[in-house]
Amino acid sequence: MTDKTIIHRAPIDRLIAWYQPIVDLNTGEVRGFEALMRIVEPDGQAHSAGPLIETLEKDLDALAAVVSRLLVCIREDVVPVFEPHGDFYVSINIPPPIIGTGRLRPIVESLGHAHWGRRSVV
Repeated sequence: MTDKTIIHRAPIDRLIAWYQPIVDLNTGEVRGFEALMRIVEPDGQAHSAGPLIETLEKDLDALAAVVSRLLVCIREDVVPVFEPHGDFYVSINIPPPIIGTGRLRPIVESLGHAHWGRRSVV
């Protein structure tokens, strides 16, 4: 599957990242974000992508497309925050089949994310 493929009737561009702040409990300062994948319906309602990801765990190409989409969202939304905030990081939940099959590094490299890899927690 490619990024243009319809996955379970949800075009991949309807998959977006939502961000949950990660707060330092000692200082109360936001130190980073956890990226959470959401599916946005045409009416604007958003739902967890968890069930979608679970159904895709056996289709590694589709799962890789979802992970790639999440990383594209992070690149667009969060990476610009890294520049003025040198200690910010983003936490990303990557499905085990992507990590276990060695697919993560090629996805990261193809998107130009390797240079900020130390600012990402998987």
